[in-house]
Amino acid sequence: MSWTMHGNWNHLENNLLILIQLIIPFVIFEKQLIKKFWQLILISGCFTWILGTSNTIHIGASSLIFALIGYILSTGICTILNIIDLRFKITKANHNILQSNNKYNNK
Repeated sequence: MSWTMHGNWNHLENNLLILIQLIIPFVIFEKQLIKKFWQLILISGCFTWILGTSNTIHIGASSLIFALIGYILSTGICTILNIIDLRFKITKANHNILQSNNKYNNK
């Protein structure tokens, strides 16, 4: 549980300040909060363990912070892309309706 350990009080304060700012939208918008939070902790810990340099000690919540940032950004980007796709489908459907109305009106 290295994400709960910190080098000094300044390290802890900095991580807590950022974590609080990231957790607020995460709590508001995430439906599977506990499950997703633990998944992010495990994934970020595994990446730290795999990519971290040997003979060093990795402490702090920085990997969790970056995992939260990545998750929030990717979720936002996917949401925006879904909205754009939905608007495109609506526009295409309206265009098809207008074309079919013009066919019947011209007869």
